[in-house]
Amino acid sequence: MDSGRLIKISFFVLLIFFCLSEIAWGGFGISPPYFVNKNLARGSHYESKIILVRDDPVEDWKAEIEVQVTGAESWFSIDKGRSFILPKGEKQIPIIVKIDIPKEAPFGSYEGFLRVRVSPVGPPEGGTVAIALGGRIEVDLKVGEQEIFDFKVWGVKIRDTEEGHRSWWFYLPGKIRFLMKIENTGNFKAGPTKVQFDIYNEKETELLESIETENIEKIEPFETKEITANLLTKLGPGNYWVKFKIFKGEEVAQNGEGKLNLNIVPYGTIPGYKDADFFDLTVKEQLPVFIGAFIILVLIVFILVKIILFIIKIRRDRKIKKFEESEKTEEFERPAEIIEERIEKKECIKEEAEKVNEIKRSKKQMREGKKIKKKKKIRVSKKNKKAKKSKP
Repeated sequence: MDSGRLIKISFFVLLIFFCLSEIAWGGFGISPPYFVNKNLARGSHYESKIILVRDDPVEDWKAEIEVQVTGAESWFSIDKGRSFILPKGEKQIPIIVKIDIPKEAPFGSYEGFLRVRVSPVGPPEGGTVAIALGGRIEVDLKVGEQEIFDFKVWGVKIRDTEEGHRSWWFYLPGKIRFLMKIENTGNFKAGPTKVQFDIYNEKETELLESIETENIEKIEPFETKEITANLLTKLGPGNYWVKFKIFKGEEVAQNGEGKLNLNIVPYGTIPGYKDADFFDLTVKEQLPVFIGAFIILVLIVFILVKIILFIIKIRRDRKIKKFEESEKTEEFERPAEIIEERIEKKECIKEEAEKVNEIKRSKKQMREGKKIKKKKKIRVSKKNKKAKKSKP
């Protein structure tokens, strides 16, 4: 093999080595030396922790970061800023590199790098020359049109649980808190679609209960977070085995299946324990509560109406009684002039009545006189007729 070809192979191997490991020059390194995400979407946020490493941090150094990614420079931000101090005595300084994709960002790939330069803060000692070190963080991003739903399960655990109990007329089951550390590797807000528990007795010989929930918190894209799924159980105190499944759509997620121990203790045992409430119940379990609450509400309204009507009646009776008492008081306390005036009015009325009666009597007498005169005329006319007939 000729020397030229050997040099090329050696250079290629070294290049691969530097790309797959942390980059370090002269006592300064970057780990990991890349910032890569091929699943970005418009409006999404992504961040990654990168550690700047120094071998001998005997003094403060100044770090400056320059972004060189065509078309995406303004999308980047760093938690410590683009210029900051590497403190004396600290070998590893973590920084968080963040990127926020605009909602109008063009679809496509964005490649480039972040150049990191470090240099001593103070002036060089006499007879020495200040040396600036540096490195690169390779950037490879892709903004796509397709929505990607994916997540990783990094760990699970179950908290101790209290048994269920009765509150008023309905039963509140025990609330199992199932904690999951989830990394959302998709490009939109998402998380597990369902968690299913099959609960067995302590010897795993009998399936006692199968429960599930779809009410699970969602996680922002590319974020890692511990979330809780609450599952309701009617089992009493004791030790049980749980075979759990964490679903991604219709399939079980990677690392989303396993077995855990469940410890249920008597109600009121765990300090600060938050048991299930009405909103944790299913619709079927909430129905009796709604019916009971409706009946109680109707009874309360009926009683209130009765009370209001009773109060109205009492007030009305009081007003009537008060009015009657005031009338009687007024009758007894009237001045003598008012009484005399009423007597005079009564006398006037009596006189007028007598006058009317007198007029009626006179009219009656006149009518009777007219009748008498009429009768006399009739008799006279009859006599005259008879006298005429008797003459020869």
